[in-house]
Amino acid sequence: MSGSDEKVGMYERHLQTAIQVFIIAILMWFGTKTIATSDTVIRLELQVAALNDKFVELQAVVAATKNTRYTEADAINDQRVHELQEQMQANRIILLEDKVKEIRVYLTEEMNWHRSEKK
Repeated sequence: MSGSDEKVGMYERHLQTAIQVFIIAILMWFGTKTIATSDTVIRLELQVAALNDKFVELQAVVAATKNTRYTEADAINDQRVHELQEQMQANRIILLEDKVKEIRVYLTEEMNWHRSEKK
């Protein structure tokens, strides 16, 4: 081998070593990024699972609320109940006024009777 062939052989070995170092560096970088990406994916999967649980809870709340919503029929029934309560209240007032009148008449008669006895 001549000096020129040895220089080419050394150059090739250095070039191969540099390529190997470069490939190893790329593999290490790729491995590091893969691990970081895996960690991120795991965190995101946990967040998605938590959001899914919250979504299921909200669906349950909406379903429960749906059964208790205030419909037009409910409003009409409430209005009828309110009207009946007002009528009952008015009837009670009328009955009480009639009772008060009866008591006044009775008391007036009693007072007149007592006055007539004193005379």
